[in-house]
Amino acid sequence: MKQGKLKIFFGYCAGVGKTYAMLEAAHERRREGMDVVIGYIEKHDRLDTIALMQGLGAGRAGKMKTA
Repeated sequence: MKQGKLKIFFGYCAGVGKTYAMLEAAHERRREGMDVVIGYIEKHDRLDTIALMQGLGAGRAGKMKTA
């Protein structure tokens, strides 16, 4: 199994576009044939953010295993 990659989106404050950029990047990876799953997202009731979530899988609730 190929090892995955983690990409972190940093921003100084709320409203600078971190979530939007992350979702756009997720859709690009999806178009490239990669599996994409949303683990958690804070939508802040923004319609454009909610719309970008469409078509991306959602992770299952539960505890995350660590090495």
